[in-house]
Amino acid sequence: MLRQMYPFAAPAVVYSAPDRCAFDVVASFLPKGVAHSLRRTGESTILVAQALFVPAQGDGTAEPLALSEIRVSEAARTVSEGSRAG
Repeated sequence: MLRQMYPFAAPAVVYSAPDRCAFDVVASFLPKGVAHSLRRTGESTILVAQALFVPAQGDGTAEPLALSEIRVSEAARTVSEGSRAG
């Protein structure tokens, strides 16, 4: 999800996400519903971060990255909507 929202942000280290089978194995050790809750929490955190910060335009290589604009009201609205949907 992070790569979809911020394709210009390169990770500091090479990382390959585990395949679906690895996630399923870990989820099988957790109590029922915990894996789903963890996934939702991660997605919600990304959505709040996206609402808080206006990402820089472009890929960041042609010109220096601009300082992010903080959008607190939009982030608060995202949190509020997420808590009602959850």
